[in-house]
Amino acid sequence: MSILLFKNIGIVLFLLNLLVGWFLWSVKRATIPKRHFYAMEAKVRELEIKLESLPVKDELHALKESLARFQEKVDRIDKAVDRIGEFLRTQQ
Repeated sequence: MSILLFKNIGIVLFLLNLLVGWFLWSVKRATIPKRHFYAMEAKVRELEIKLESLPVKDELHALKESLARFQEKVDRIDKAVDRIGEFLRTQQ
């Protein structure tokens, strides 16, 4: 076996270099350069800061309830104004 290996050492070294080259090429393709990593990290931090100021589900629910109560009051005022307008039109 070792005699066969020594006779074909060129082929074995070529295949070994090919295997190492393929491995290094695939590792390089699987990683990203540092500048791209830091750029993405900065964007993620910026998004985290923006998301902190957004309301959460409970706050949105409370706002929805508050707006519903406000709409009820506006509807009552609208009806009262209509009644006053109707009264003024009939009095003239």
